[in-house]
Amino acid sequence: MTNNRQTLDELFRSFNDELQAQAESATSYTRSPASIRFTFTDMPGTLTLRFAKNEINSSLDDADPVTIGVQSTFKLLDDILSGRQDPESAYMSGKLRLVGDEYTAGLFVANYLPAVKRAWQVARGQA
Repeated sequence: MTNNRQTLDELFRSFNDELQAQAESATSYTRSPASIRFTFTDMPGTLTLRFAKNEINSSLDDADPVTIGVQSTFKLLDDILSGRQDPESAYMSGKLRLVGDEYTAGLFVANYLPAVKRAWQVARGQA
């Protein structure tokens, strides 16, 4: 895998399509909007996900405020979403930096990470 913006741009459309297909089931219990931004330390760009009841929106380079932020390499995000790296282990070992509170990040992992991982794996041709 090449760590560059072109890879992210190429994955984004099918990732977003799969997220939209899962939006209703993945967010049916959402009570208040939540958002997460992944900022990459090894290439320009960000990936932002916004969750509301029955809705998931994703965008590249969204500058609007988010609930929590994550800073990591693109490869680490790919490893987490592909199931090769545990997100909590990455955080505890310092590979991933959290901007926001740990409780909210934990809720994201519990509530939304399965749908995000599934969409990523479909986009990568892994599912």
